[in-house]
Amino acid sequence: MQLGRLLENRALRLELAVDPGGARELAVCGVSVAEGPMPQRLTGGGGLLLMRLVQVDDPAETERLLDAAHDGGVVAVGVGVDRAGGCLPRSVVASCRARGLALVSVPADVSFDDVAAEFRVHRADLACRMRAALNQSRRLLASVAAGCELDDLASVVVGATGVGCTVVTATGRRICAHGRGLSDDDVDELLRGARTADAVPVTTAGRTVLPIGRCDDAARAWHLVVDGRVETLPADAADAFAEFASVAALVHAREAESLALRDRHDDLAVAERLAAPQGSGCSGGGAVLVVRSDDPDRARPLVRDALTATVADATVAVHGGDVIAHLPTGSPDATVAAVGQRLRGVVDLLGAPSIGYCAMSDGASFDGAVRGARQAARFRESSESCPLPITAADSLGTAASLFAHLPDDVRTDFVRRVLGPLQEHDAATKAGLLDTLAQFLANDCSWVRTATAMDMHQNTVRYRIGRTEQLIGRNLSDLADRVDVHVALELR
Repeated sequence: MQLGRLLENRALRLELAVDPGGARELAVCGVSVAEGPMPQRLTGGGGLLLMRLVQVDDPAETERLLDAAHDGGVVAVGVGVDRAGGCLPRSVVASCRARGLALVSVPADVSFDDVAAEFRVHRADLACRMRAALNQSRRLLASVAAGCELDDLASVVVGATGVGCTVVTATGRRICAHGRGLSDDDVDELLRGARTADAVPVTTAGRTVLPIGRCDDAARAWHLVVDGRVETLPADAADAFAEFASVAALVHAREAESLALRDRHDDLAVAERLAAPQGSGCSGGGAVLVVRSDDPDRARPLVRDALTATVADATVAVHGGDVIAHLPTGSPDATVAAVGQRLRGVVDLLGAPSIGYCAMSDGASFDGAVRGARQAARFRESSESCPLPITAADSLGTAASLFAHLPDDVRTDFVRRVLGPLQEHDAATKAGLLDTLAQFLANDCSWVRTATAMDMHQNTVRYRIGRTEQLIGRNLSDLADRVDVHVALELR
């Protein structure tokens, strides 16, 4: 037990006279009483030695006694005072301080046997709790081995303790929930606190968040939310939740292995669909969701977890630096809105994300849907006012989004026919005419604004655009030619 537990016992009225640092947290492993001038037998490492005041009247004897205590592994010394309100001798205080021993004064009317008895009671209680925890752990493990769901195990623990709990994933999805209702805002607040805390468990708004297992990746972590402050719960209840968290960690580890296999399967499935011959359609329709992120490998488990609550059979892969998900659903708008709502709570883990999605009918090109969704995801960038923009490909209404659905060979051929000579010229001369052309169109064909944007003279811009028109055989003053060139630039 900790020395602080003895000091907090009001019946004993012990007082800490010397604290070498962290004395209250010292683990007391045993209590012994020095019956003679020199203790015949001291407790092992971590012991508390109780001495009577008559034994420390002689300073020299005190030094020998405390040397023996220190060498015997004693971490704290208790000395009884001779009368109520009495003080400890200065020599004892100085000697204990010099040796780094905690010193406790024992009132004259408190028996050493009472102090030792308190320790024995605590040790017996601890042993009983350890046996109960072991039995509880065995029962929970047996239930898991028998295929019992985590939700059923949680109901057993809640029924035994009378305290509710909820297991949630990194995105706030409930694995199981028994107890006081948690709103999505409550969960987001609790999980943000857990992610930013220096130590666990974390207590917020009267609830405690405990980690489930040891997961270095916050995007894959599970958390146990207990309806109360763990430090104020009865000891057996706190032990029960600790055991439940340990068993839940086994379930989490099992789920992680299963998801690792599923990730590999989905990567192959998406790569196969994208490599399918031109003109082959995707059966079942649905929608394609693309999530752009600074760290797609970290974003994938969050996207998959967010989809689990709405489309459990979604395919979620990492391809080309993006997270690509195929959603076999007939209502993509509602599904993506629900996913976005859940991902906004973990936007700090996603890394400057944006979402694009493209609905597809049965037999539509999967490759084209991916291009459309990627185009939509690139259309808007995240900002402080909009940390997770979501854009539907159908809402773009641009020629580039329409052309994105065409087969690769058609798109490539169109770009080559419009911009091919210009690309070859730039590759050979490094003249940068493509960049000038892009800036010219982006600035509404204004010589002045283009020159300002590129920090060059207007005559230089006029020369470059004139040379560009010669190479591509297009007149940029003509609206039709200008549209063709603009679309080709977008499709590069």
